[in-house]
Amino acid sequence: MKNLISRIRNTCTKLTPFRRSEMDNWTKQFRPRQARALEALLKRPHSREELDKIIGTSNSPNTIFQLRRRGFVIPLAWRAHIDRDGCSGRHGVYSLSEDDLQQIGGTR
Repeated sequence: MKNLISRIRNTCTKLTPFRRSEMDNWTKQFRPRQARALEALLKRPHSREELDKIIGTSNSPNTIFQLRRRGFVIPLAWRAHIDRDGCSGRHGVYSLSEDDLQQIGGTR
């Protein structure tokens, strides 16, 4: 979580007109799971299963839902796969949209 907060502070103060005190207030609104999810998604898109492991929950879609309620878009792309029994299926992959990146102040 400290890495995300540091990155948000550093990138936002460089790229946007936020003052430091405003950034401190902005980052305090995130719960630890939300911050870990954003930090992971800043690096690359992740499947639901990957996010479960990264953020320490078995229901990462709920964390994504909470972030969406806070104004993030976080699109979900469906990817086809074949499971170990040979059955076809699909799984979701979350990523940050351009609007999300601007809101955080990050770049890809």
